[in-house]
Amino acid sequence: ISMSDQINTLFIGKVLLHFPSLDSTNKAASEMLANKTAVNEGTVISTFHQFAGRGQLGSTWECPPKKNIAMSIVLRPKFLAPVHQFSLNCIAALAVRDTLAQYTEKQVSVKWPNDVLIEDKKVCGILIQNTLSSSQILTSVMGIGININQDFFGEHLPHATSLKLETGKTHDLKSIQAQFFPFLERYYLSLKQGNSRRIETAYRAQLYAYKEARVYQRPNGERFEAIAMGVNTRGQLILRQNDVEKTYNLKEVSLVM
Repeated sequence: ISMSDQINTLFIGKVLLHFPSLDSTNKAASEMLANKTAVNEGTVISTFHQFAGRGQLGSTWECPPKKNIAMSIVLRPKFLAPVHQFSLNCIAALAVRDTLAQYTEKQVSVKWPNDVLIEDKKVCGILIQNTLSSSQILTSVMGIGININQDFFGEHLPHATSLKLETGKTHDLKSIQAQFFPFLERYYLSLKQGNSRRIETAYRAQLYAYKEARVYQRPNGERFEAIAMGVNTRGQLILRQNDVEKTYNLKEVSLVM
């Protein structure tokens, strides 16, 4: 998606509500919506110290003070049918990937469904919470946590990294955040214009371990070798094993790192 597409008025991040610390930016955004607070589309709730963040499948997300970016973007993608809600994961992950790729020569990729990696280590997690009607996505709270200047991760996080650890430099949190907003806006407006196929293609092009033979694991611990052939419109991972392709939901399989 061309960076030359000029956008005259930036609406994502135009309203930026930044807090010294928050338990969870997603929780704060969801409470604002639940309380019928007037929240413009594109509003960002942000903190550089999140102390009770959540990731996929109920995992926690560490964010020590003034080291990392934690933010939630409020969108109203009523143009999108619930069956296509995975497109929101795609644009969030791609926007983070494009932002971070400006800072490092190392490979920055998207790990299904919506982590962002530098080389083989996780630098960003995304948790999207949608409010649905039968035919529309009414609101979307797009929670994004990016490890920027964190120097240390515990032994329980062997596959975590930060931009600082990968580049050897300390980075300005506000500057990176400001650069992220136009990337997300371009992808979002492209999705709104009906370019979901282009976004799927872009996501597949950045997919970690795409078309590589890798080991995957089922919830019962059983492991098997398969080749990732992409992701379908429902967000299911397509794996090829012995020339047979099968689709898997988030809780049904994980890549062994």
